[in-house]
Amino acid sequence: MHDSKGITIWQPVERKLSWSQAVDYLSEAVAKDVYLSSKDKLEYEEWKSHPKNIDYAQARWQEEDLSSEKEQQTEISLFDFENDTIETVIPESEPLNNGLNNEKHSEIITRHVDEAINSSDLEQTPSISEPLLDYSFPDESIYALKMADKVKDNLKALTLLKHLNSEQRKATAPEQEILARYVGWGGLANIFFDESNPRFKEERQQLRELVTTDEYHHMRKSSLTAYYTDPQIITALYQQLETLGFKGGRMLDPSMGSGNFFSALPEDLKAKTERYGVELDPLSGALSQQLHQGTQIQVTGFEKTNFAKGSMDVVTTNVPFGSLMIADERYEANYAIHDYFIKKSLDLVREGGFVAVITSTFTMDKQNDSLEKSLPQP
Repeated sequence: MHDSKGITIWQPVERKLSWSQAVDYLSEAVAKDVYLSSKDKLEYEEWKSHPKNIDYAQARWQEEDLSSEKEQQTEISLFDFENDTIETVIPESEPLNNGLNNEKHSEIITRHVDEAINSSDLEQTPSISEPLLDYSFPDESIYALKMADKVKDNLKALTLLKHLNSEQRKATAPEQEILARYVGWGGLANIFFDESNPRFKEERQQLRELVTTDEYHHMRKSSLTAYYTDPQIITALYQQLETLGFKGGRMLDPSMGSGNFFSALPEDLKAKTERYGVELDPLSGALSQQLHQGTQIQVTGFEKTNFAKGSMDVVTTNVPFGSLMIADERYEANYAIHDYFIKKSLDLVREGGFVAVITSTFTMDKQNDSLEKSLPQP
C-alpha cells in the first residue's frame, strides 16, 4: 500500500517507509547486490544474452517508421547519462532506406552497449552477474578437536573477516572455508579468558588487537553460553522435518550465530527455500553474512525485528537460554529469553508450518507454566 507520504510493505517484514527512505532502501539493496533474487539474476542474464532481444528492438524501430520521415528518433538509454559514453541516434527510416542489414544493426547495438557497460563509471557498481555464495558443510567435519587448534581457527577467521570488511567485499569460496571454522568461545572461557593463565597469553593479546574493546568484552561475556550447534544434530532435525512433510518455503533462524543451521541445510531444500536470519552479536552476524550471501540477515535482537505473523513456513534454531527476561511491546507479559524465542517463532509460522528448535531443560522443567498457557492448544 502506498500514498503521498510513502509505502508500506508487509511480507515478510512489515515496514513503513517514506519515499525518501524507500529511495535509500533501494539504493542500499542495489549497492549490496540484493535487489534481485538469485532467480531474477538468472532471468536477467538470460534476457541480456538472448539474441532475440536485439531483433525485437529493431522490429519496434521499423514499426515506428509510420510517423513522419522528417522526424528523427533518438534512442536514449541509461548509459547516455554516464560520462564518456556514446550517444546513438537512429533515424526512423534508416532500417528501411540505407540497406543496412539486421546483422550490421546487431553489431552496432552490441558494440555501444558493451562499451557503456565497460565504462569506468559503471565499474564501481557491483556486477549483478557476480554469484552469491551460500556455504554448505562438507560430509566430513571441518572443526578442530584440540582447544589450541580451535583458538587458532577462531583467530584466523576473525582476521579474515576484518580484512573482508576493510575491503568491503564478499568472501570467496576458499575464504568461506576459513570463516566456517569459527566456533566461538563457548567451552573456552575458563582457560582462554583467564588473564592469570599464561597458556593463551599471546592469543589473548592477538584477539585484543584484532577486535574492539566492546567486541572483546562481549565475546568474553557470551563465552559461558555461546555454543555452536553440531551439524550432525541439525542434519537429524532436517530429516525429521522432511519426514513430517516440509518441502521448502520461507525459513527463519532467529539466533543464527554464524549460520550453522543454513550451512547444514540439504542442497535440495536449499534450492527450495527463501532464508532469513537474525543474529544479535555483530561479529557473528558479519560472519553469517559472509557465509550466507544469498540470505537476508538482520544483525539485531530478535525482539527488534518486525516479521509479519504467519509469514514463515518453518523456524529452526538453537534458542538462547538463561534467566534474561525479554520485553516486547507486542506481548503483554515478559518472557525468559528461551521462552520468548519459542513463542515468537510460533507466532511467525503460518498455519500448518513448523517450529523445530533445540532448547535447554529450562523450557520443560520450569515451574512457571506461563508459556504453555499462552500457546495455542491442539
